Amino acid sequence: MRLSRSSLHGRRGWGAVVGLSTVLSVLVAGQLPATADAAPLAPVAAALETLVPSLGPTAAPQVTVAVPAESSAGDRLPKVAAPVVAAAPVVAKPAVAKPVVKAVVKAVAKPAVAKPAASLCSGSGWQQRRGQAALASLKGGAARTGFRVEFAGARKGYLGLTHLEERRIELFVRACGTESDELLRHVMAHELGHAYDTTRMSTATRRAWMAARGIPAGTNWYGCSGCTDFATPAGDFAEVYAQWARGSATNRSELSSDVPAGQLAQLAQQFFGA
Repeated sequence: MRLSRSSLHGRRGWGAVVGLSTVLSVLVAGQLPATADAAPLAPVAAALETLVPSLGPTAAPQVTVAVPAESSAGDRLPKVAAPVVAAAPVVAKPAVAKPVVKAVVKAVAKPAVAKPAASLCSGSGWQQRRGQAALASLKGGAARTGFRVEFAGARKGYLGLTHLEERRIELFVRACGTESDELLRHVMAHELGHAYDTTRMSTATRRAWMAARGIPAGTNWYGCSGCTDFATPAGDFAEVYAQWARGSATNRSELSSDVPAGQLAQLAQQFFGA
């Protein structure tokens, strides 16, 4: 972090120098929700029925012809009139009504389209929105330090500054293509570490911290004004605090190593009030 102190307890900060290329970057990929296809129309069912009357067989009436006995006039048979055969009744086919075919159309509701959220990388006030999102993703937050956090645009040479005497943190938010989300979170967490150190740590607890981290006793807690502080006890404290606040497995301290999860939990309980 780049430091710039007007007095003994001035400003502590993270500098944007050539070393930025070593910082882990996080690729943020978004996925737009796929729009569901409109439900197809239900098939139209057309059923035609032909009504056929049930007609039984029509039989001609039986006619019995009586032949009288032989008459005295001889063998002549009487003249018999030809039988009258009743005609079969004419049955009219009933009229078949044409079926009415109705098309059934299923109503398809249009899917609700959510309004796009304001971008964290463009538009008016995007630096504030992006900075607030980074702050909200960290453990602890700023309230426990009593420092005010301000977000501004990029500033040459700096990513963040902590003004110890003013109880104020400045975060210089760069474009999304220049500063990854993870780097932004890291800078924010580091500056919160300086703020927590200022308001909660004492000479005794700082000595205990250096002993726990294997830093030689008598090492000056702060470095030079305006310098990066990764090689100072104050910077080591801020980096381990940032490792805890981000839920990370690494830190960038140049005085000691990354802290394993079990040891980090113990340090957080002893020094971070967690």
